Amino acid sequence: MAQGTVGSLNFYLAEPHEWDHSERNAAEVYGRLAGALLGSALTAELQGRLIEQLQWTLDHRILIEQAKGILMEREGISADARDFLTCWALQAEQMLEAPWRIWLTQFTGRLEVKPG
Repeated sequence: MAQGTVGSLNFYLAEPHEWDHSERNAAEVYGRLAGALLGSALTAELQGRLIEQLQWTLDHRILIEQAKGILMEREGISADARDFLTCWALQAEQMLEAPWRIWLTQFTGRLEVKPG
């Protein structure tokens, strides 16, 4: 994850106040702690998304493999072209996630019911 400033932490008092060294130091430590916490939360969110994407891919791998096999048989594609089909299928999956799933299930003759 890239690092840099993404916001600010401001402290306010109802009355004017001259902040002494210990108060400024405490505010700086608090700001670093808050930044570390937000960074950890963002990392966890990104990892959670990745886990969901990987799980979806694992759950739907059989459909992708069936579609590749059907294409190879129907179009007379050699086993040497399998890598190309895999790359094509993964690119199509990323670009057209929902339409790809619908087409894939129709193409392979399997009905997919996605839990909601």
